[in-house]
Amino acid sequence: MDWKTLEGFDEKFAKVSYKTHKTFDGKVVEVLYGAKDDQGNAVLPKEGVNDGHGRWFGIEVNGEYRMFSLQKAGSTEVEYGTSHQATALEDMENDLRKKQELCRQAENVVSVEEFEEIRKQYDAIEDWKTPKDAEYAVWFGKTLEKFKERSAHQEQNAQEKKKLVEKAASIADSSSWKETQQAFRDLQDEWDMLGNAGVEDDELWKQFKGYRNQFNDKRRNYFDNLTQVHTENEAKKLELINQVKETAKQTDNFRATSEKMNALMDAWKAVGSAGREKDDELWNAFNDARQGFYDQRNAFFTERDEKQKESIRIKKELIEEAKTISSKKEYGQENTNRMKQLDKEWRAAGYSGNSKNDALWDEFNSAKEVFWNAKREESQARLKQTYEFKKSQLPVIREEINSLQEMEYETSDFEKIRSIQRQVEDKKAFIEKLKSDIEDIEKKLNA
Repeated sequence: MDWKTLEGFDEKFAKVSYKTHKTFDGKVVEVLYGAKDDQGNAVLPKEGVNDGHGRWFGIEVNGEYRMFSLQKAGSTEVEYGTSHQATALEDMENDLRKKQELCRQAENVVSVEEFEEIRKQYDAIEDWKTPKDAEYAVWFGKTLEKFKERSAHQEQNAQEKKKLVEKAASIADSSSWKETQQAFRDLQDEWDMLGNAGVEDDELWKQFKGYRNQFNDKRRNYFDNLTQVHTENEAKKLELINQVKETAKQTDNFRATSEKMNALMDAWKAVGSAGREKDDELWNAFNDARQGFYDQRNAFFTERDEKQKESIRIKKELIEEAKTISSKKEYGQENTNRMKQLDKEWRAAGYSGNSKNDALWDEFNSAKEVFWNAKREESQARLKQTYEFKKSQLPVIREEINSLQEMEYETSDFEKIRSIQRQVEDKKAFIEKLKSDIEDIEKKLNA
């Protein structure tokens, strides 16, 4: 409905305001019209004043207007343009937010049931015929396409996992312990390489794990019947392996750890056989962990010396570069980024040893501070200059507004009046923007 056709509407004596709303990608429009003074003459309406003015309220989308409510001039009754009555704008924006959220949810669903539930919710929401309604409709349609692709991939994974379950079932009763154990490991590797199988994933995994456990239980029962001595010796050696692994982690004092390693070796020699199939495997695990410690001990000191030398060399170069950049007194983006990168490279260079590390850092930090202190001073100066300029604009714009308002009362050309009113509103908005900018700058200057 076009408010210009309303009875009593006179564009010269009407106030029309537009407010952009990103939620529906349009503008909210309010029109005040039909005000009269005590003598019955048409005047500009004033909000909150009982001057008989009417109010048209609605939205504008792509040049088309839609009425939400209308209070005609001289009347207290309100007509509504939608079934939502006084909450039309709020309901419309809430509906659009719901559509946006449902689009996001639809991108992450894993089952047809979940997607259908979201689709029902989406379809139940009113179409307000806004650009955002169209945008979300396209978005939701794309989520459906993605869901179909994802479902197809999950179905393919489910079929592959069903084959692995069948293979696991076929070997679960095997008595070839070593070969079957390796076969289960291979099947597990294949399983791990496959992606999610959708709603069937948990059940398929339960079946696969059940057959694997079935084999392991059978294998365990078999070996439980071997001699008690082998079992006890295996347990002792496994415990020594755990101890040597934990001891190998104690690299803060290599001398003390070496003494512990010798004691563990004596304990190993005192333990008897754990069975022919186990002894070599257990010894390799024990000796590998033990030898790994000695290799680590030797490598540690060699690597530490080399790393510290390299760290010192790199840090000296970074110090010289920091001094060079600071001496240029150029604080643009390139030098600023490079100074930040120097910090990262410094950290990456690592520790430089007790005798050098702190001294190098002090020299590097001093060189950086020269740059950053000067950059802050320059930035504050520019900020203060901007602050003074914006403050100087306030009285200028206010004077322009006063001049325009005088021009408004000097003319009866309603087109010119409307143009002046729009200019005044724009300048008032500009003043508010200036005030906000000034306030932000003051905070930065006082920080």
